[in-house]
Parts: sequence; C-alpha cells; structure tokens
Amino acid sequence: MKKLILLLYLSMLLTPVFSQNLIPNGDFELGPNSSSGGWTKGIWDTTGGSCIPMQLIQGPDFWTVVKGSPDRMVNGDIPCNWDNDTAATGNAYIVIGSNETGMATLITQLEKDSIYKLSYYVSLNTFRGLSTQPCQFYFNFNNSNDSIFSPIISDIKWLYVDTIFIANENASKIEISGTYSSPFNFSAANIDKIYLEKTKMNSINNFYANQIKIYPIPTTDKIYFNYLPQNIKQITINNLSGQTIYNYNQIINNSIDLSFLQNGLYLLIIETSNNIITKKITVLK
Repeated sequence: MKKLILLLYLSMLLTPVFSQNLIPNGDFELGPNSSSGGWTKGIWDTTGGSCIPMQLIQGPDFWTVVKGSPDRMVNGDIPCNWDNDTAATGNAYIVIGSNETGMATLITQLEKDSIYKLSYYVSLNTFRGLSTQPCQFYFNFNNSNDSIFSPIISDIKWLYVDTIFIANENASKIEISGTYSSPFNFSAANIDKIYLEKTKMNSINNFYANQIKIYPIPTTDKIYFNYLPQNIKQITINNLSGQTIYNYNQIINNSIDLSFLQNGLYLLIIETSNNIITKKITVLK
C-alpha cells in the first residue's frame, strides 16, 4: 500500500503542469464557418464589384464586436475581397482592421501587480494585394489605461510574438483593436492563437533574469540576447569594481558590441522601467 501511494505521488510530481489560457477560444477555432463585413457571411459580386452580405451570423464563440467589423476567417472559405490566407494553427483566425475592436471575457480575471505573458501569431492582410501598408493593433484590459501594442507588421508570413507585462489593475475582459492612425488606416492584421497566462514567478526581476540568456560566453567581440523585455531603458557594462565603462541606449538586432573591451570579467546591467537585472560576462580574445 505504501509503495502504491509513493508511486502515485511520484507520478504526480513527474506529470507536466500546463498553464491555462485565460482567453476563451483564443485560437478562434470555435464559431461559424466564416464571417466578413461585421460578422456577416458574404459573397463576392463579380458583376457589380462589391460584397453582398447574405446573412447575419455570429463571430468566434465567446467574442463580441465592440466597434467596426472584425472578422473570423476559415481556411478555404474566402468571402468577399479577402486573401486566401491559411491559419497559423488549426483552421481559423481573425482579421482586425484599423478602427475595429473585438472583446472577450477572461476565464480568470487579471490580478493587480501579477506577472503575465501574452503571446500570439500575426501577419499582414493585404485584401488580395489591394492594400500593402503596414498594420498594427493593440490589446486593452478593462479597468486599465495601459495598452500592449503589437510590433509593426509588414509581412504576410505569420510572426510569433510574446510580451511580458505586469497587470496595473484587476481586469475581467480583454479587447483587441486595430490602430487607426497614419500609416495604418485601411490596413488589417491576421491574428491567431492568442494565449494569456499568469507566470509562476514571484517577482518580475526573477522572471526576466530567468528568461534572458546571453551567448556566446566567453565572447571575443559581440554578445547576443535570446530575449529582451520591451521596456529596456539602457544596458550598462561595469567592471568588477562597479565602475561604468559603457552605456548602450539602443540595442540593434538583440546584440551589443564588446570588441573594445580587454580580456576579463564584467558585469552586464540591464535596466528596465521597473527592475534591474545583472549578468556576468567574460571577454576572451
């Protein structure tokens, strides 16, 4: 009996623990076949050259329209003047244009001062090549004035993006809005597999320190970062006595040049808007 209990306990320890996506239907697989024109099913009128809405249908399950006409698209179903794009994962994705907003209620609300990771896939929608200007969109949580902006998207290939942030307020809903300002007017983003999870780290400093990896160590000239938080203020190189040798106010291609340093040990100090992370580096030429 004791052996059985021990085996059950060990199996629980060895079973991987998967985080929960706080966004319901974040991959948009649940819903009608497709939608266009404010979540209405439409066909393309080749004679008149316009989209004729045929019937009003629901958009992605668990999502509602706040403003404009966001759309849910399914592989192989191309209503109106849409690209024949393929979802990043599964069969469905959404299109958010400039000045459009969709909203969902979170499965578990955001907790103030807790650390979260938001990830998603995004690509440019060109409306069958008729529009090629870049696109951008952003996330908002109710009760919060902060917005989480996507990078500027100019490629029709799917790009994976993730962001780490601290919740400023408790929030129960998430909104996705297209940016309505030049040059993003009349542009749209394909978005798929949005995943929001609460991290297990007890401090933002510990989380970033574990996420950031530096290579190669030792180095002869440059070092590269596998990940850097978006809110970096500066990166500083100090010697072991604490004296500042150089400040980097701009990081290009996730790398910095150390070719001017002599052989030895140094401290790399990464300063963000809300924490300071220190890493040891070695220069060996």
